[in-house]
Amino acid sequence: MGPHEIWTRALPDGTLARTQISHDAAKTPSPGRFRAILRDQLRVSEDAFWQCLSSGEPAPRPAPVDPPRGTALPAHLIRVLAQDLHLTADEIAVLTLSEAEALVHRRWSGFG
Repeated sequence: MGPHEIWTRALPDGTLARTQISHDAAKTPSPGRFRAILRDQLRVSEDAFWQCLSSGEPAPRPAPVDPPRGTALPAHLIRVLAQDLHLTADEIAVLTLSEAEALVHRRWSGFG
């Protein structure tokens, strides 16, 4: 098995939910990326995701999803997130100001 695995599920409305599973135990997604995966790939809310894990049952479909956090970030943060850290617009859109600042500070300190 490689470092990644793709899981696909056909939803009742005929669309496909698809996500990539990483087997790298040393890495975890940022909170913003995790929320984007839930919303855009798995198409479930965070509450529904954790309920599925605890119950072992699939999420009811159609499932409500958490809306993006729509925080306006300063342009200099967006530039670093997009150009230096290679985050997508969707990943940036779900970050809070404090999450974005933490990622940028980590990059500037040589740890990102």
